[in-house]
Amino acid sequence: MPNAIPYNEASKLFGLQEWLIFTEEECDEIKKYCLEKEKELIASGSEHHDENLTTAITTNNYFKFNFFQDYPKYAERFVKFLTETGYPLEWPIIAQSWINVLRKDQGINWHTHIGNMGQCFSANVFIDGPTKPGTSYLNVIEGGIKSQNIENKRGYMHVFPSNIYHKVIPLKEDTERISLGITVHGYNAIQNSKAVIKGLAMNTKSPLSDSVILTNDHLLPKQQPSPPNRYK
Repeated sequence: MPNAIPYNEASKLFGLQEWLIFTEEECDEIKKYCLEKEKELIASGSEHHDENLTTAITTNNYFKFNFFQDYPKYAERFVKFLTETGYPLEWPIIAQSWINVLRKDQGINWHTHIGNMGQCFSANVFIDGPTKPGTSYLNVIEGGIKSQNIENKRGYMHVFPSNIYHKVIPLKEDTERISLGITVHGYNAIQNSKAVIKGLAMNTKSPLSDSVILTNDHLLPKQQPSPPNRYK
């Protein structure tokens, strides 16, 4: 894996950074998982909860599963990237992760991921499908707001502040477009509110056990044990 670009002051102008996080082989593996998950949701009679956002059944039922819970090895990798790049998060963090399987004429309308600015981040990872026009983001340029399309690359992850609006233009091709969606909430954004933990970090329809709480303790330098207190 290549080294990720460190988070810095210049990044805050738009806040989006791009990292390679999955190999081609891993994308093939994840694609199979996504298509099986889509079949499960259809077979279970899951509904389209918010067709104003999208008609994709996987996206509309994001609160029923967690990708990182099903793939702990990738949760570890995600933590490693966040730690190495110095994202301003207070640990432990809560992460919700889901899949988006879009088919012909399906897209995802403009939206943000709920979270406190500077304490929560959003991410998406492109797994498979047409790479153009890519993911659209609203960017503030010279005092104006402009939609900016960024071509997708297989296995690459976009990470950006949670207040950035983004969307996926409906597919014209008769195929599927597969991606992962992620929302990360730092401890300072959730520590004083159980409502945030139940509502913002996961979803009120999802039990707390469906969340994934991640720590970076295993990536930090090990502390030497304190000497025993001889005078206790």
